[in-house]
Amino acid sequence: FCHRLDDSTLQLLAEANKPTLRVLYVKGLRKVTDVGIKAICHSCIRLEVLDLSQLPGITDDGGWCIHRLIQLRALFLRDNWRLTNYSVDAITTACSKLEQLTLWGCVRIRHLKFNICGESGILASNQLVILNLSGIHDLQDNAAHALSSIPNLNSLIVSECHRLTDRFIHIFGEGTKHRNQGKGCLEHFHLRYLKHITDTAIVT
Repeated sequence: FCHRLDDSTLQLLAEANKPTLRVLYVKGLRKVTDVGIKAICHSCIRLEVLDLSQLPGITDDGGWCIHRLIQLRALFLRDNWRLTNYSVDAITTACSKLEQLTLWGCVRIRHLKFNICGESGILASNQLVILNLSGIHDLQDNAAHALSSIPNLNSLIVSECHRLTDRFIHIFGEGTKHRNQGKGCLEHFHLRYLKHITDTAIVT
């Protein structure tokens, strides 16, 4: 929330710290645009933690470049409503070391996509443990197919994903039941304010 900082700040960081920078929080820097994000993504390729939440100037042009940061373990993109599946799919298929991903409030996302099979033939998304999809209002029931393929998912938040129905819960439950990879198991499942969930989903 250092509101006076802008793209020039990120460009300087990218130039000065490209070999060493591992963690960067720029949440709420409303003057930052795709220009600054692209500078970081092209230079600081060893980043492991990146918080770009609440940056209204970010579009898919900058968001797509995040897929270059393949060492990322935690990525926070809360309330970046201009991002679409064009950039998010690139991130979720390339950044296979992600353990925590927040897409809270990215309202233009319609589906989810993960690179299930990596170069070695093993599951590429096997690091993801915490996934926050809260407030993605147009997320469809079929997203459960992709979610149930993540073997070590421990916490899943789909609160306020208003289009989800009992079918989402059924698909997710069946998928996780038949999953035979990974050692993890779901411990936190947040279904707050899902208007189409009934007793059927709770039984499932």
